[in-house]
Amino acid sequence: MKAIIRLLRYYVLALIITSPTYYLLPTTYSEDKPSSSELIIKSWEVHGKRDIEATFKYTQECIDLYKDEADRQEASLRVLPKGRSEIEAVQVLNDVATAHFIQAESYMRQEKKEEAKKIFKMIVEKYPYAQAWDPRGWYWVIAKAAQESIDKLEGRTATAPVKPPPEVSQLATKVVLYDPGKEDFVDYEKYGVFENTGTKDYKYTVKDQEGLIAAVGEGIYPNTGSVRWDPEFKKAQQEKRLTVKNLEPEQKRLEHWYFVHSPDLEAAFLKWATAPEPQGVRLFYTALILEKSGLIKHALKCYYAIVVHFPGSYGKTYWDTPWYVGQAAIAKINFLLRKNPQIGYKLQDADIKIINGYDNDLSNDIVITNPGRFVKVGILEKLKPKPNTDLLSIKKRSGKGRVRVIQYETGDWQLMVDNKPYIIKGITYAPTKVGESPDDGTMTNWMYDDFNQNGKIDGPYEAFVDKNKNNLQDSNEPAVGDFKLMKDMGINTIRVYHQPFEVSKELLRDLYETYGIRVIMGDFLGKYALGSGAPWNPGTDYNNEEHKKNMLDSVTKMVEEFKDEPYILFWLLGNENVYGVACNADKDPDTFFKFANEVAKQIKLLDPQHPVAICSGDILYLDKFGKDAPDIDIFGTNAYRGDYGFGFLWRQVKNEADRPVFITEFGCPAFAEGKSDEETEALQAEYLQNSWEDIENNMAFNTGAGNSLGGVVFEWLDEWWKAYEPGKHDTKGLWIGPFPDGFMHEEWLGTCGQGDGKLSPFLRQLRKSYYMYKEIWK
Repeated sequence: MKAIIRLLRYYVLALIITSPTYYLLPTTYSEDKPSSSELIIKSWEVHGKRDIEATFKYTQECIDLYKDEADRQEASLRVLPKGRSEIEAVQVLNDVATAHFIQAESYMRQEKKEEAKKIFKMIVEKYPYAQAWDPRGWYWVIAKAAQESIDKLEGRTATAPVKPPPEVSQLATKVVLYDPGKEDFVDYEKYGVFENTGTKDYKYTVKDQEGLIAAVGEGIYPNTGSVRWDPEFKKAQQEKRLTVKNLEPEQKRLEHWYFVHSPDLEAAFLKWATAPEPQGVRLFYTALILEKSGLIKHALKCYYAIVVHFPGSYGKTYWDTPWYVGQAAIAKINFLLRKNPQIGYKLQDADIKIINGYDNDLSNDIVITNPGRFVKVGILEKLKPKPNTDLLSIKKRSGKGRVRVIQYETGDWQLMVDNKPYIIKGITYAPTKVGESPDDGTMTNWMYDDFNQNGKIDGPYEAFVDKNKNNLQDSNEPAVGDFKLMKDMGINTIRVYHQPFEVSKELLRDLYETYGIRVIMGDFLGKYALGSGAPWNPGTDYNNEEHKKNMLDSVTKMVEEFKDEPYILFWLLGNENVYGVACNADKDPDTFFKFANEVAKQIKLLDPQHPVAICSGDILYLDKFGKDAPDIDIFGTNAYRGDYGFGFLWRQVKNEADRPVFITEFGCPAFAEGKSDEETEALQAEYLQNSWEDIENNMAFNTGAGNSLGGVVFEWLDEWWKAYEPGKHDTKGLWIGPFPDGFMHEEWLGTCGQGDGKLSPFLRQLRKSYYMYKEIWK
């Protein structure tokens, strides 16, 4: 997702500027004049080359041609647009504001501070709703960035907000149910009829509304009334705990969203149980708050009500992609029952299939529902032994050497190394020194870094653990090196790309021979225009024969150079190419996957000893992968879905592609607004442990899909450059997601921190997640 865009400095001219680089999404091109976005792309390119004359030529042309339309679009807005479709609807506004922003930055470079401030202030006053796209995966508010630049120019660390921010109740409470309902596990057949189960025409018709209302309890459909009779509801109203302070009138319709992460769980429950959202979305967040309060059985009822009544309901993610609430509800139920075995139940046969659900078009979705049913788990089922694999026949196999992928007659998959099952316990390793960044061309190659010039590579061999977190290397804190720390943690695999930096074979041989850690070796396959020879914009075109030849040459070079290295586990193609960013795989996924399949076939001709995997983006276009890429042995994907694991991903890959799966990236920040370091470390550790338990549960012969091979945690060490100020450990929430405070803090993803940064790249402060994995991986 969004985490690997590093190491691109030699490939993207437009990244070489003094402050954040952003690219605009293209609008429709006109035959008689360039589009606003075309002009902005050119503006960024020449600005990156420090061509002042050309920078002002293109930015001024954009302003002159589109200023009036931008003003009209700004005047039409009352709130900041949310989601890609809303933001793209005012793209001309976004482009014109960006043109002004680039001009101001150019003045800053020329030390013309007053001219720069004048433009930045104009942006703040005139274009508060303009936004631009950052290729790392989020939108940024141009006026906010302009204000930050003003603060820097005037020597301030931050500007006090003109208006106080929205404020939600911080009273720590838990939900106390006024009406818990008469049944813990509702027998829906007593109150209605299930019709057309397992088809697109499924529905549940209520026959005894009064009886069902009494059975489910407050906050759970169809019991929408008893919440308002709850004495806590009236009390919370009187105490004004159901109201967000300092909220603009036009934001009132979104008021309930501010309660998702409020510690006042009672108020959050009452707010969400009466929220003006579609029933499925409302029930999901109501259940989430019940879950946080420890009311697990009531939460289970609430999640299951979605499955029964609203299986096809959906929401939208930050990127304006569909989020299928019914599938998430089933995943939540399975997660809670697994975490609470004392309940003694399982959800049997429940399934919601979304035909055509792997693209972003909701209009073609067909929902096929089987609500399943809750059944008691018997003692014999709990003690069910795993099969003896020596007695099972092999259905499929790939790889002819020491590393193979096999599928048994049962449909389960395993990765085998030297004829023994191999679980990928991986991590992304990029020990970037504080102050370095690919954005300004200062990032160096960790495989060769020797900043203290003693002949030893810094991170791998000279990192030390700051046990007392005093940001000093005390006498009892010797250098041990990351490789040793990773071995002790239980890591057996890292993920490495052979581009754009040179790979040290000697270092990786020692990683394997001394520490027992293998390498998944990858090629970006045109993502970020790497390997294709294409310019950043428009990027790699998978229909372009020259681009395809260049990429095939790049992969061939990788395989021929590393195929005989003992540390190679398997080959990896791409990095969430389906999301786009300097390639067109998002626009033409069929062509991309077909090309990737041809590359996989070429790899197997050169090296039949190792399997081939792809690194995709969640399950976007999974159906096309299954159809177009039969020669890719392993489906890998970056997935950041929340603290309950990966949901339907495993069964969806099994159904659409019947391939083994490994998670190429998953992670959680160790920072959350309003939480202490100790609290956030615990939240990160819990999130990562739940993710791993889901990975493990779906391995061969466990209770899940049987196709999980393991996963790669993102990441080993905090990287301080992600929010564009590499000398500062930034706490900005870069995009909205399922994390402890609702935001991704990309500079805090490490299982280790770098302290205050002064002893980077040597100092390590091990977090709770490190010790958690050390316990469960050993």
